[in-house]
Parts: sequence; C-alpha cells; structure tokens
Amino acid sequence: NTELLEVSNVSCNTVTDVPSFCSAIVRMEIILKRFFFVLVSFSVHSKEICRKNEYVHGNWIQNTELYGSKLANKSFYCCQNEDVGIVAYCGNKTVENEDKFFTNEDLIIAPDKACICDILEGTRNNVSVREDYSWVPEHCILEKFSGHQFCNVLGKRRLLLIGDSLMHQMASVLINILKTLDAPCLNQISYGKSSHLKFQARNPFAKTPFDPHQNIGLFFHLNSGAEICLVNAGAHFDDEGDVYDVWETIQPWVKEYRAMYNTSFVWVTQSYGHLQCENFQTPLKEYTPITPEEYELDTYKWRSFPEFDRMSKDLAEIHNFSLLDVSMLRLRPD
Repeated sequence: NTELLEVSNVSCNTVTDVPSFCSAIVRMEIILKRFFFVLVSFSVHSKEICRKNEYVHGNWIQNTELYGSKLANKSFYCCQNEDVGIVAYCGNKTVENEDKFFTNEDLIIAPDKACICDILEGTRNNVSVREDYSWVPEHCILEKFSGHQFCNVLGKRRLLLIGDSLMHQMASVLINILKTLDAPCLNQISYGKSSHLKFQARNPFAKTPFDPHQNIGLFFHLNSGAEICLVNAGAHFDDEGDVYDVWETIQPWVKEYRAMYNTSFVWVTQSYGHLQCENFQTPLKEYTPITPEEYELDTYKWRSFPEFDRMSKDLAEIHNFSLLDVSMLRLRPD
C-alpha cells in the first residue's frame, strides 16, 4: 500500500500530460486502501473470545507494539516476608515456610524467591522490561482481566488451590491482583501446600520423611469445602510412575467432594522456566527441548516437566478434570 502510494505520487508528478492515467492510479489507490482496511478489520473483529484452551497458541507481544506505549503501572506489588511491617500494602503478618494452609491474608506474601526479579533490578514500584509483555493468542481474544468481573463469575463459590510452590505463587499473584483492583471476593480464595497432593515432602533425613496428612482431604476440611479446586503437582516427581500414583491416590477424595460440594476440579500444568532464564530480559519466541548436553545446566530437571504435563493432560480427560494450561509461561524470563 505504501509502495503504491509512492508510485502513484511519482506517476502523477511526472506524467502530468496524462491526467486520466493519474486519476486512474489515484482511484485504484483509494480502492486498495479501503480493501486493506476492510481486510484488517475483518481479521480483528472476526476473532471470538477464547474458549477452553484455545488461548494456548500465541505469542508474547510487547505492550508498546500492542498499545503504543508500555504499561503505566505494575499489575500488583510483589510482597515477601522482608516487606512485612515496612510496606503498608504487605500487611503485618509473616508467613512461615512450614505453614500448610493459607487464607487470603497469608497469600499476600509470595513464597520462596518470587520477588527476586524486582529486587535485583530495582523495579519494585515500576514496570520492568520483563513484565511489559502480554500474551496474544493466535485465533481468539483474551479479555483484559477485571477483578470485579472475576468475582462476579466466581459468585458465592469458594476457590481452593492445592499444590507445590508453583501453585503457591499462582495463588499469591491472584490474591495480589484482586487486592490491587479492590475486588470483593478475596476471602473466598485459599491455598493448601502439598508437593504430591497426598503428602508433603519433608527433610529426607528426618525420622518421618513424609507427612501423610498433607493431602486434598486435609485442605477441604480446613477450608470447610470448596466448589472449585485447582490442583497441581509434578515439580517434585522423580519419574512417570509418580504421575500415575498421584492421580490414582487422589480419586477417592475427588469422588467424595464432588458428591458433597459439587466441586469442579481443574488440573493446572506446571509454570516452569527455561535454561538460564535469569540472563534474559524478553520472552522466547518458542520453547526448545533440553538436550542431554545441557543436563548439567538443568538444576531443577525441567526437562522432565513436559512429559509429566502430557501424561497429566491425558489423565485429566479420563478423570473428568478441566485443564488450565499455563505452558506459555515457560517462554518468560521471570
């Protein structure tokens, strides 16, 4: 279209003795402009809101490219124990690593090293390069997150998240975004800490290496039930056998709470990183499987996670679980 404009300008400036030729070029230019406008408009507006897991295929696009400017404000403030009593937003309650059940007040504090990117880069209060990207699906539209809309959809139902520290971070992010947006359903969200959904791993050198009470049943009891339960496991699995073992073990609880609370169960895939992600500022375009030559760099055995997720996706369908696929997060450096 731009090239045509340049050609038409040159033609009309140089072939002044043929006005009909010039007018024809101009008319063609106008027609093509209208055609391209309609084509682009149709492409954008023909996309529908994403359903189920249609959003999985897409790209991380910088907000400057999407909206003409970067994010003006952070989505939420990342809190950790060191901020308690210092930053008013983060409250006055610290959280111990040994704690097992977390309410909305506890979840304000993120676990492990969840705030490390902001701390190292000095971006606790302003938007970092890493976070200035939005996920754009290829074939559908993701609506912008709204705290009040989230609470409207949730209604009076309780949301219980159960899993390892990856699930804990997800729960903390959700709580902090809802708090930032002044959403009214914070007290309906809670989290239970368990690496395998049936027990919580402890120090392997202790007399009792596993606590048999760290399971789905305990958290439903502490939470007095839940109508929606998100579960996740895999980061602490040794091999494929753990996947089958966990799925088989949790089924009696799933059956019981479906009957008791009409609970909808959702399996969440793992939000793991990519090799040397700490050295990146921007998301990857695509994920490259870890090769045997790179195993020494694979501290957390991320190479096993895709297969664990694939198996759990199949088992989720067999056991009538919904699926929340967050595999696009592995492209991010944070």
